[in-house]
Amino acid sequence: MYLLEGTYNISDTTKVPSDVSIIGQGAGAVMFVINSSPLTTGVISNADDIGGNSRILIKNLRIDGNKDNNTNNNQCGIYFRNVNESLIANFWIENTKAQSIRFYGQVGHACDNNIISENMISKNTVGSLGYANILLQNFLRGIVSKNIFTADSPNTYGISLVSAKNITVAGNYIAPAHGSGIGQQSSSDNIIVGNKVVVSDAYNVAFNSRCVVAGNNLENEATTGTAIIDNQGPLNSVISDSIIQSSFEGIRLISKRHNISGNIDVISGNSHGIYLSAAGANTSKCNLISSNYIYKSSGVGTTYGVYIWLTSASNNYLVGNLIGGAFTAYIQDNGTSTFYTDKLKITLQKGEYTGLENGGTLTPSGPASYLRLNPASNITLGNPAIADGKTGGDILILENTSDTYTIMINDNNNVQLHINPLTLDKNDTLTLIWDGNDWIETGYSNN
Repeated sequence: MYLLEGTYNISDTTKVPSDVSIIGQGAGAVMFVINSSPLTTGVISNADDIGGNSRILIKNLRIDGNKDNNTNNNQCGIYFRNVNESLIANFWIENTKAQSIRFYGQVGHACDNNIISENMISKNTVGSLGYANILLQNFLRGIVSKNIFTADSPNTYGISLVSAKNITVAGNYIAPAHGSGIGQQSSSDNIIVGNKVVVSDAYNVAFNSRCVVAGNNLENEATTGTAIIDNQGPLNSVISDSIIQSSFEGIRLISKRHNISGNIDVISGNSHGIYLSAAGANTSKCNLISSNYIYKSSGVGTTYGVYIWLTSASNNYLVGNLIGGAFTAYIQDNGTSTFYTDKLKITLQKGEYTGLENGGTLTPSGPASYLRLNPASNITLGNPAIADGKTGGDILILENTSDTYTIMINDNNNVQLHINPLTLDKNDTLTLIWDGNDWIETGYSNN
C-alpha cells in the first residue's frame, strides 16, 4: 500500500497482514485520528493479534494522534502484537494518547527479530504513568536505533524494555521534558550504546542483567534522579559513558559483579559520583570500579566521589579512579574487604587526622593509608588504640606532626608493637599492617 501526500482521516485501526507494506510519500502523508475516535489500540496494528504476523514494513509517513480531541488513553501510533521480522522506519509519530510504538509478545510467542529505526517521535502524552514512547514487551533479538524523542508527558520512559533480551538500543536522541530515558525491567543481555539522553526527572538509563551500557552521553537535571541505575541484576558493564548530573547520583549500583570503567562523571548539587547501595535482599558487592573520572563542580551537602554505603557491600575493587572537586570526601567506604590496588604503583595519599582524644581510639577515615596526626595535647590512646582494619593486608602509616605534643600507643588489644608503650614525637612515624586480627608493626622511625 502506497500513500500519497495528503491527510487520511482515521476512525479505526488499520490492520496489516503478513508480507504487506505501508509506505508513504513522506511527512506530508498523514494518518490523522478524527475527533472522539472509537480507536482503542493502534492507528496501525497487525491483522492477527493472536497467531501473530511477520515481515511487515511500515515506512515514510506521519501519524497524528490528535490527542487534544480524544480521550482513550490506549490510542497508540503503532501497536504490533506477536509480530516477527518486521521493520518500522522513517516515521513521524506525534500527539498520541498512548505509546508511539508498542510491541507486545504473549507468553510463548515473543516478538522476534524486529527493527525500529530513524523515526521522529514528539508531543505524545502516554496516558498511563510509567509507560513509554516505545514500549517493547517480551521482545527478542531486535534493534532500536537512530530515533529522536522530544517533549513528552511526566513519568514517561523514552524507551522501555520489559522482558526483553538481546536488544541493541543505539544512537537514539531522547530528550523528554519529564520522565526516564531508557528503562529495563526483567530484561537481560541488552546493549545500550551511543545514545544521547537528557532528562529532568527520574533516571537516564537503567540496566538489569548481563547488559552493556557504553558510550552514552547523559544529562540529568532531576532533583531525585540517577543518571545510570542498576535495576537489581548482576554482571553488567558500564563503560566510557559521559555523565552530567546536577542533583543526584551519577551511577547507582544495587546488585553485584559489575564492571564500571572509564566513565566521565561530572556532578553538581547534593549528589554522589558512584553510589554502592542496596535494595531488598540485594547489596552491591564484588564490583570492579576502575579508571573513572569523577568530579564535583559545585553544590552542598554530604557527598562522596565513591560512596560504599553498607558493611554488607563487600569485596569491591577500586583502582585507578581520578576523583576531585567539592566532595565531602573522595571515597566513603563503609563496606567490608574493599581492595585498593594497582598493578604498577601504589601511591599513598596523605590524610590529616583530627580529633585525637586521651583514652580514645584512632579510627582511620576513608581509605587513607598515610595519616598525619596533630594532637592538641599529649595523648595516650586507649584500648583498642586503633580501630580494626577492613581487609587483611591494609597498610597504615602514622606520623606525628606536632611540634609540642606526643602520642603514646600501647601494645594491647589489636596492636602488636616491638616496645610497650611506643611514643611518637615530632615527625616520628609508625608503619603497621593489618593481618585480619591485629595491626602488626612493620616499621618505626625515631626522627
